[in-house]
Amino acid sequence: MNMHSIAWWPGLTLLVIATAVDIHSRRIPNWLVLPFLAVGVIANAASYGMKGLGQSMGGIALAAAVAGILAGSAGWAWGI
Repeated sequence: MNMHSIAWWPGLTLLVIATAVDIHSRRIPNWLVLPFLAVGVIANAASYGMKGLGQSMGGIALAAAVAGILAGSAGWAWGI
């Protein structure tokens, strides 16, 4: 079993938990998302060095920009 197949299990577990919480409460809480975001960034940086860290941070920035544009155009708040 290689590292990539092992790395899928925590992500799949998070997906199942997030789906159950979302169906029940219609929201996915930050306490569920942020630790996995941090672990993903750390794992990518550990595996690929500064290039991996840069790619992770770029992905986070792109996701925040797209979410910001969509939320702003729809008049939604960020939940802060």
